[in-house]
Amino acid sequence: MKRFKKSLAAWGVLAAMMSFWVFYWILPQDQLTKVSYSLALGAILAVLARYTKDAFFSLREGRQGYHFLVIGLYLTFFILFWQRVWTIVLDMYGQPDSLVYSPVSPFISWMLTIASALVSMAPDVDNGKVANASLVRFGIALFVAGLISGISITTFLT
Repeated sequence: MKRFKKSLAAWGVLAAMMSFWVFYWILPQDQLTKVSYSLALGAILAVLARYTKDAFFSLREGRQGYHFLVIGLYLTFFILFWQRVWTIVLDMYGQPDSLVYSPVSPFISWMLTIASALVSMAPDVDNGKVANASLVRFGIALFVAGLISGISITTFLT
């Protein structure tokens, strides 16, 4: 616990969580939502600007675990950036079904899956080889995802 007292990151996270609840009580819900969308978009854009060069380097090299980690995290933020843009567009147009049920929504989830796989495998990659344990974990994750998908589809059909 002593280390947390000196952790700038821990205090920053705590301050962010507390400030949200302060703003939650001060601002109306729709204004807080718009402010949150904008803050996330700006912060994500800053991350993308900072890591674009590193991500392209990692894409070019791409044989070590840290390359997988950089690409996975960059892809996560890249997809989250466009998801935020998409959400703002949907909000501006009143959530029309033609946009909500377009291919963009599942594409975002699909690409987040790929990014998650890269981040998950990153510690187990060495010189272009992925450790079997990492592949087994990813296989289990896909099995669980298929199980949940099957249950939700079956529930919808009944």
